[in-house]
Amino acid sequence: MFRRSKRNGNIIVFDCDGVLLDWEEGFSSWMKIRKGLELDPRGPMSWNMDEWVGAPAIPFVKEFNTSPFFGTLKAMDGAFEAVSKLYSAGNELHVISSCSSDPWVKKNRVQNLDRIFGDVFSSIVCLELGVSKLQALNLIIKKITKIDQRSIFIEDNYNNALTGCLAGYESFCLRRQHNQSSYPTESTIRWIDDFQPIIAELSTRSEAA
Repeated sequence: MFRRSKRNGNIIVFDCDGVLLDWEEGFSSWMKIRKGLELDPRGPMSWNMDEWVGAPAIPFVKEFNTSPFFGTLKAMDGAFEAVSKLYSAGNELHVISSCSSDPWVKKNRVQNLDRIFGDVFSSIVCLELGVSKLQALNLIIKKITKIDQRSIFIEDNYNNALTGCLAGYESFCLRRQHNQSSYPTESTIRWIDDFQPIIAELSTRSEAA
């Protein structure tokens, strides 16, 4: 599971689509090119993708994720800079992605991430759509060996972020237009607009230490 030896910093686990990679932009382009359908460029307004696509979305999502387009996604705004800073600070970075467990899809995902961010992730876990991330999170948090090490989980899916809390992580949820209508903004989860609060907080604690 783990691709590199342990690092001494904090454990930081990223979701992928909507956090590191711009899945919506890639999917929208694919729908236009391959299906002749022009989706609302603002993206989905909720987790109900059917409303955005105008039809049952899951078959399209699965087809896109198994296409070559899936391996060419761009980075989300600010993601490259954030990952670079967090890695350079000595933190151990992981990715858990609910895209597909198919080996070909995982190969595309890994190559896409490595091409954009470099070989910085200690593990990249690919799960089937909708599968709980709890088991993967539990395996990663076991790498915590020091009392002052923090375990952080960054998501855009509120329910997955709650799973992170259950596993013992500090969960952060990035605000996106599709995750604002159905979930509370006050809870054990910390809502953020970008990565800067995490970078600043970890930098401050590092300096204090």
